[in-house]
Amino acid sequence: MTSQADLEEYCRDLYVRADQKWDQIRHEFVTGHLAFGILYGPPRLNPPLLIVRTNPGYDEDDDSQTWPSENLFSIYPPPQRDKRRWRLAQELIKYFEHIGQETVLKESVPTNLLFFKSRGMEKNIKDRLGWKNNPLAARQSLEKWCYDEVRKLTVKINPSRILVVGITPYKRLAEDTRPESRGAKRALYRRGTVFNKPATGPIHLTGRARPPLTPEERLQIEQGLARFLAGE
Repeated sequence: MTSQADLEEYCRDLYVRADQKWDQIRHEFVTGHLAFGILYGPPRLNPPLLIVRTNPGYDEDDDSQTWPSENLFSIYPPPQRDKRRWRLAQELIKYFEHIGQETVLKESVPTNLLFFKSRGMEKNIKDRLGWKNNPLAARQSLEKWCYDEVRKLTVKINPSRILVVGITPYKRLAEDTRPESRGAKRALYRRGTVFNKPATGPIHLTGRARPPLTPEERLQIEQGLARFLAGE
């Protein structure tokens, strides 16, 4: 049986392996000068929730050494960080406070489906630092490696539930999926399983949804999240 000490040792080794993997392949990437980030809070054994977002985004912070001492998704603005790049934390705090689940958020473990930083997942015309500005074969190889590592990390952590931020990454991870709520001609969140755990994937919460979420749609997502965390 995995202990907390075993889990922390596993995570330390994951950082080492990610650093070695990146050193081997980064010369093939236009984003190769950027760092990576794996965990955005301390690893916890059997947490109530694992939060998975698509990737760490783009910033100058070096998150490649270890995890932070606090869950950065439950603090806004996060200490010594550019708050403009942490809108997801701001939105998650609002949603969880509204449904009275602040403790679940604080005790969650946040990670990324893709560990390596870029200025968005699509091509970036301005500075060419988007993920898809990188060569196809190289990035697909790294995407598969990260997927496998997230799967193994999930088994080690053993969360009760998984929240995937964004319907697109949710579909990438889900073994089965079904729309649970619809707004104006679009699914607002989906439910199913990810790595054999109950999972949900709401539309992106940081305002990237187009058109922007209406107050009614935000309420539907909030209510769906409350039911999901209650096990309904």
